[in-house]
Amino acid sequence: MTKARQKSVKKFLTKVSFEDARLIIRIKYADMASHAPLYAMSEETKEKFLEIIDEIEKDGECVSLKTLAIGGDDLLNMGM
Repeated sequence: MTKARQKSVKKFLTKVSFEDARLIIRIKYADMASHAPLYAMSEETKEKFLEIIDEIEKDGECVSLKTLAIGGDDLLNMGM
């Protein structure tokens, strides 16, 4: 996996949930394959995107404010 591809998937995940991202990738793959087979993403590319999503979720990487390990209340309690 290239860093650039992982970075673009992380950016995508800031806008949608992990489940929605997986669904969007699968729908986009099916849509492209049915309408423009010559230009469709390959099965391999689709699987790589899904692997990156799974890896980011498994590693618990922060992709939005909701997934931060610390919240505003925690900071206030620490005196910040």
